Amino acid sequence: SWAALISAGALPLDRVHPVTTMAIDRLQDKTVMVRRNAMQLLTMCLEMNPFGSTLDPAPYEAKMKELVKWHEENEQESGKAAREVARLQKEAEEAEEKGEEGEEETERRNKELETAIAKVERAEEEEQEDTSENDRLRSLRAAKMNALTFAAAALQFISCLEGANVALSSMLMSKSTSDVVEALRFYVRAKQFQLPCAITGMRSALSLMWSSEKQVQSAVLKAFVDVFVGQQGTDGKKLLEDKAIAHNLIVLVGESTISEQVSIEEAISHLVRDEVIPNEVFLILWSVSAKATGPARSAAMLNIAFGAAADPSLVDSTSRLRHLLEAGFGEYVEKAQDWKTARAAAIALQKIGRLQERVEEGSAKDIIIDNLIDACKAVVRGDWINKEDNKSTNSWFAAAEACMDAIFSISSAPDVHAASIIKAMAACTFGSATATPTQLSRFFFAAGHLALKLLLYTESITKELKKGNSSRTAELGVAQEQEALTEKTMDDIAEKEIVGRGLLGVFGPLIVRVVANESGAYTHDLLQACATMALAKFMSISNSFCEKQLPLLLTSLSKNNSADTTLRANLVIALGDLAFRFPNTFEPYTAHLYSNLTDPSPTVKRHSMSVLSHLILNDMIKIKGNVASVAMLIVSPDQTLSDMSKLLFNELSKRSNNPVYNLIPDVVSLLSTDPAVSRPDFKAIMSFLLSFMTKDKLSDALVDKLMKRFETAASINVKRDLALCLSLLKATEKSVKTLNDGFKLYKDCLFDSEIFGHFASILKKGKSF
Repeated sequence: SWAALISAGALPLDRVHPVTTMAIDRLQDKTVMVRRNAMQLLTMCLEMNPFGSTLDPAPYEAKMKELVKWHEENEQESGKAAREVARLQKEAEEAEEKGEEGEEETERRNKELETAIAKVERAEEEEQEDTSENDRLRSLRAAKMNALTFAAAALQFISCLEGANVALSSMLMSKSTSDVVEALRFYVRAKQFQLPCAITGMRSALSLMWSSEKQVQSAVLKAFVDVFVGQQGTDGKKLLEDKAIAHNLIVLVGESTISEQVSIEEAISHLVRDEVIPNEVFLILWSVSAKATGPARSAAMLNIAFGAAADPSLVDSTSRLRHLLEAGFGEYVEKAQDWKTARAAAIALQKIGRLQERVEEGSAKDIIIDNLIDACKAVVRGDWINKEDNKSTNSWFAAAEACMDAIFSISSAPDVHAASIIKAMAACTFGSATATPTQLSRFFFAAGHLALKLLLYTESITKELKKGNSSRTAELGVAQEQEALTEKTMDDIAEKEIVGRGLLGVFGPLIVRVVANESGAYTHDLLQACATMALAKFMSISNSFCEKQLPLLLTSLSKNNSADTTLRANLVIALGDLAFRFPNTFEPYTAHLYSNLTDPSPTVKRHSMSVLSHLILNDMIKIKGNVASVAMLIVSPDQTLSDMSKLLFNELSKRSNNPVYNLIPDVVSLLSTDPAVSRPDFKAIMSFLLSFMTKDKLSDALVDKLMKRFETAASINVKRDLALCLSLLKATEKSVKTLNDGFKLYKDCLFDSEIFGHFASILKKGKSF
């Protein structure tokens, strides 16, 4: 076998690439055993590769350039002469095709060609002479050519392994635990050989930290330790030096996306909780966050924040809070407008809870906390930004959001600071004769997010009051009445104060005016995006405001051009939040959520499917009546959408009443009359849905329902679809009897060969009883 040849080191160099390609191809096999063997063969190809212990492509690429340059500079005279012959021959052929050349010109060209050929022959004779110089040159050229071949083969092998990342990513998402474990093992080995795909692959694999299977979680954590924390070949028992661990974590976080950082935080917090990552690593990270510039500074600060999620003491001390103030909001960050570092520092602050309530007023720590809150407020206000700097504004959003979250996390009176921010920004924005679109955008963004944070703050106070009241009033028997009174008070605050009579409510009409844009004066893309999202956040607070402005928000979603994908995707999420918070108010507009499943953007469709799945599974909206648009996604070319649709129906089928049974008649009716649904797609959709009819009782009932529809079917195509569905259901004694008793309903269409074939297949299945 190939594995035996590789183990013996007997695989020829020219077979390394084909065997590796074959192993990668087999990773897509449907059989678990084949995939496992293919992965083991691929790992063996990596471990026993003939190119050495380092497969970083950079050295090989440099070597290739060097060797190619040497060959160009030291080309043999016979080679140069041969190229000249080829050029002359090509010119002669072109001239002959055109037929424009005279006899003299042809004769001249032939003489040039004869001279060039003679030159080649003389050069070859000279090069073949047995002289010591020729022997030396031949030996040197052969060595250089072998080196060039070797480097090219190495790069081909590396490229092949890098290309395996797609197949490996699909294995990470496999239902088979062995697939996941084998893929993780490969990434561990790839890191040891310095393959670039190891880091990108591990970042993707970290999403499995949220897996419900403990075995998968453990495998991911072990791989994380092996790749970033442990020494090679020690199975994580011996750790790298503290500096090396800190460097690996900085590189990992620095190249990650915001969504990947959530999973990285989960992994790091687990390892901090289990005391795998030494405290000395975080001391190094503190040093880097103070001295480094650019991405390394923010990455170091983020790693500290991730560690603090499990151990707040990494941040929660007077000296470290002072360090956080200087490193995260100090002079360098302000001058460089390093919003990533400011965001990272704000995230670190969020990990230590409502700190101001726990410290002595007027103490050194209390003073530092006040300074940190002031720094966060300065970021939110945009004190460091040039008011017309659009590029800086785009980077500011994430930092401002994190800073607002930090203020509400650590301050004992966040509502006071929120009012201060809004007043200052309003004075700056509206104090001049004209407010720029960028200034307005920042103001609307801050207003919307602060309104949402005030709602959450109000809800947290409600919970605390309920807890306190229940303990005090339980003995008096008035706990329920007191709780209802507390809830009503807080609801009134949310409904009337935050976006009603409160400070933020003053700017509600302005936001509505900008989003409506009836005058056409507010066409700036960023301004429209920020105003629309602020409107959605205001609506999530007040039911009356939501009811009044919901048509405007839906109009804004429909009128946005196809290029503005991010805004539409965010609005879909906002609509989901509104449907969850105010289900009765949103119910008449439910169809608008389903309509986004046909949006031209894959991102919007995925967001829509995700939101709908959440609402349907939580019984916040009904799927009946709109089921066809969801069922259509089962055959979507976008695999993610297809998987999401299948997952929704799978989860519904697990419920005691199996709602899929009640949905199938609607699906058949809607899809069979839709000209956009092809016959193969209809069969694929119904095959999937009917596979959930595992109980004889449900299957028999569906046979009766579908059979009765033959009487009202409008076309032969609809009857074909009904017959197909009947043939896909389990054939039982009762279902066959039902079809026999109802023969008159479908006998007139048995002339159609396709329909006849479906009923014949049912009878064939019925012969078993």
